[in-house]
Amino acid sequence: MRAGPNADGRVSERTDAIYDERIATMREERMITEIVTFRLPEGASREEVFRNFEQTAPTWQQNPDLIRKNYLYDAENGVAGGVYLWRTRAHAEKWHGPAFREKVRVRYGAEPESQFFETPVVVDNLAGEIVHD
Repeated sequence: MRAGPNADGRVSERTDAIYDERIATMREERMITEIVTFRLPEGASREEVFRNFEQTAPTWQQNPDLIRKNYLYDAENGVAGGVYLWRTRAHAEKWHGPAFREKVRVRYGAEPESQFFETPVVVDNLAGEIVHD
């Protein structure tokens, strides 16, 4: 919230600068879709992969910066991953930093790859709404 005016009716220049910078940052922040994929270990069963997904789902459900996550599984090509809808790219980078990447390497033996896409419109048929960024 913006600070109140000083004795001459103005907000301090420092407060104005901080406020203006935050507004500019908010305008630059856009919803981001991140697609993360990784190779599955040879012989990984569908049941094992899905069990891992189910074990991690509650953690993602509690993440305040994540809007939605869809888990991905491609048995034919031995690939899995997730599609994440984040509030901002900074959130994606925060939660998918070195610790996340190490967890994937330990669990699946592969380096995760990420792709990022600005997401200006989301059609959510389940909620019956269209969300504009």
